[in-house]
Amino acid sequence: MVLLFKKPYFFVWILVFITSCTPERTKTIDELYEKVIFTDDASKTKIKTGDQVTIYYCLKNKDQLIASSANAIEPSVITIPPSKSLDKFQYPLTWLGLGDSCVASIAVTDARLELSAYKEHFKAGDKATFIYKILKIN
Repeated sequence: MVLLFKKPYFFVWILVFITSCTPERTKTIDELYEKVIFTDDASKTKIKTGDQVTIYYCLKNKDQLIASSANAIEPSVITIPPSKSLDKFQYPLTWLGLGDSCVASIAVTDARLELSAYKEHFKAGDKATFIYKILKIN
């Protein structure tokens, strides 16, 4: 009788072990960001590949301002590349249309390449915050 009781317990333990060893599902690029989008008019066309977009931007780590277009001499204009070529700075722009803005944060480890020029401003565990406002779309 004791053996019968132990066998089901053993199989449950094996099942728990197998499911705990299953690799984590890879996050989609949208799931890498915590985001808040402010939309002036939801019916406006969203940014698409090939658009030239004039933006206000800023990059922050917590309360520290790292980079901003407010200090630029000329407006910041970006030509949106094909979706497979978007980097982690450009991707949040694809959620927006004319007049929209957003605040998007991403773990530094998920945007290591894009943040390499700013590595002295970030350490492990930090989140990079991008703030964008769409000023013009051509």
